[in-house]
Amino acid sequence: GLEMLAAAKETAVSRERHAHYFLGPVDDTTPFFPLFRAPESAALLATERDNVRLALIWRDEQGRMDELLSRTSLLHRLWFAPGLFLEGQHWIERALERTSDAAPRVRFRALDAAQRLAQHRGDHVRTAAFATESLAIARELGDPLLIGVALIGAGHLAYRQGAYGRAEELLREAHQLLRECDEHVSHVVGPHALGEGDV
Repeated sequence: GLEMLAAAKETAVSRERHAHYFLGPVDDTTPFFPLFRAPESAALLATERDNVRLALIWRDEQGRMDELLSRTSLLHRLWFAPGLFLEGQHWIERALERTSDAAPRVRFRALDAAQRLAQHRGDHVRTAAFATESLAIARELGDPLLIGVALIGAGHLAYRQGAYGRAEELLREAHQLLRECDEHVSHVVGPHALGEGDV
């Protein structure tokens, strides 16, 4: 009995250390994953994906949903590969469903990440749902940067659905808002607004 308890405790400690290493500290709001910044990241990413899965499973088993929500959205690029979009979306949706009281900005980031994954899958229904909620949160916060990002996502969806007039309207509003954000514009508009496969 005592030996089993000791072994279980040791396993828990090891898994916690593992999760902390691969997911980063809970109060870190930037992507911890160092491979994203390495020149050889594309090659190394696949080798660490299983480690991230194990870390996410551990957080899920512990019921640490706030942390799971934060980590899954920050690490959403991990699932940007053929056949993995749904898995990434699943992780984010699972966390979203179990963290209704998450801070608005944290929830917005998760919705934006889930929207990108769903859009790459061609799931317009889920993409629209994520886009609607994220835009509502952004407008409620009154943050022009977040509103601009949400409008870009909605504009890309409209474009893919063939609503070109609506897409132009949304993207024009987003561009105007982001221009007013000065130094933030180039950072945010970068990959999301200009496409990188989104449109």
